[in-house]
Amino acid sequence: PEAEEEAKLLHVHLEVDVIRQLQAQVAIVGGEGCTRDTALEGLKDTPWVHFVCHDHQNLTDPFQSHFSLLMRDAPLTILNILKNSLHDAELAFLSACHSAAGDRSAPDESIHLTAGLMFAGFRSVVGTMWGMGDVDGPVLAEEFCKCMFRREPIRWTVAMRLRCYQRLFGS
Repeated sequence: PEAEEEAKLLHVHLEVDVIRQLQAQVAIVGGEGCTRDTALEGLKDTPWVHFVCHDHQNLTDPFQSHFSLLMRDAPLTILNILKNSLHDAELAFLSACHSAAGDRSAPDESIHLTAGLMFAGFRSVVGTMWGMGDVDGPVLAEEFCKCMFRREPIRWTVAMRLRCYQRLFGS
C-alpha cells in the first residue's frame, strides 16, 4: 500500500489545468475510462500530445517500453504507437521520469520513449533524462507552454533563468 501511494500522481489535474489555461484547444485522453485503443485513436488526430504519467523503459526489448498508469486495460507501448499512422504528429511532451534516458551502457544505441515517439513520426519530443517529482510536472509544463505560446521571440535574461530554476528546484 505504501508503494502504491508513492506511485500515484497526485498533481496530474494541476498539470492539465495549467495546459488548459495556456492553450484552450486541448483534448484530454486519460482517466478511468481510457483504454489503449482510445489513446491510440486520439493520437491519430492530435498534432500536440502531452503525456502525464509514469513510464517504464524496457532495456532488453525497447519496443515494449511503455507509459504506465495511463490505460485501464493494457499499457501503451512504443510498438503500439509505431504501428499507428500518425500523419499530423508534431510535438510530444513527456512529463514522466527518465523518458529520454536510455541504456547507460550503450547510450548511442538505445531506444528510449522520447526516441520511440520520434520514430513514430513526432517532429519534436520533449523528455527528461532525470527523475521528476510529481509537484514539478505542473511547473515544468507551465514554463514550457508559456514559451511555446509566446508571440514575441524569447530572450532569456539571467533573472528569467533564475526564476525558472527557483520554481523548479525551490529557493
